Amino acid sequence: HQGYNVFLEKPEENVAFYSKHPMFMLECSKADNEEDEENEISLFWQKNNDSGIDRCIKDLHSFKRKAWGDMIERYAPKKKKKLKILDIGTSSGFLAITMALRGHEVSGIDISNSKISSAITNAERMNAKVNFICAEADDLPFGNEEFDLIINRNVIWKLPNPEMAFAQWYRVLVPGGRLIYFDGDWSTQP
Repeated sequence: HQGYNVFLEKPEENVAFYSKHPMFMLECSKADNEEDEENEISLFWQKNNDSGIDRCIKDLHSFKRKAWGDMIERYAPKKKKKLKILDIGTSSGFLAITMALRGHEVSGIDISNSKISSAITNAERMNAKVNFICAEADDLPFGNEEFDLIINRNVIWKLPNPEMAFAQWYRVLVPGGRLIYFDGDWSTQP
């Protein structure tokens, strides 16, 4: 939990929150080749999509939407009022929808078709306009220097080639743009 203290102003409140809402761990092993690894990641998220819609909608109607939105805007570029944002690994769309509801132009990508389907449903339920696309984090279907801000949560530790992904992310950022990612060292969890 010490790593979280860098970003959180009141870590004691967050420790209480996460003790009531523990993270889950995935058991995984290295695939024989990159294609098998990508297929395994995609299959995992398709299997674990059942509650994505209800859980995301519940979170969007809770304190979490304001908390995440405030935190992202605190670290976002300040040049413009309306940012062009890319949410990588959008899953059920929580971060993308949160930022779209704040008036930003948002796109969200995920490797899983079922996650993108859930994200579209969630955005429709919240009357949020988000451009959701099924795509890989290390092969973005966007031109150079398109986004003011890139966000993602719990994505990097799942990537088969993070260096390639970071190169793609920086390619689509405008000069002076910003990348904000939230991740953890899940290998240290019990």
